[in-house]
Amino acid sequence: MLKSIFTLLLLGLLASCSVTIKKVAEPISLPMKFSAKGQVKVQEKWWLAFDDIALNALCQQALAENFSLRVAFNRLEQTKAIAKKTGAELIPQVNVNVLGSG
Repeated sequence: MLKSIFTLLLLGLLASCSVTIKKVAEPISLPMKFSAKGQVKVQEKWWLAFDDIALNALCQQALAENFSLRVAFNRLEQTKAIAKKTGAELIPQVNVNVLGSG
């Protein structure tokens, strides 16, 4: 008798530990086009893709009022400009010299 009560108690405890998994809907819809190889350039202001007014306002406020974020953003822009200027030397150039004797 004691053995069957212990078995029932043990089964009851094991049943109470079971977890039900609920499927949760995705909060945003995924884009139709996705570059798995990373060939598509990411938007500079990536948060605009979510089309969320609250997120846009928070990001605008963070960029406007957070000096370290503004400095980092400006350094990124500066680095892009330097890279573009450095790459300009790689573009082929044509020089023509005309010498005349008279």
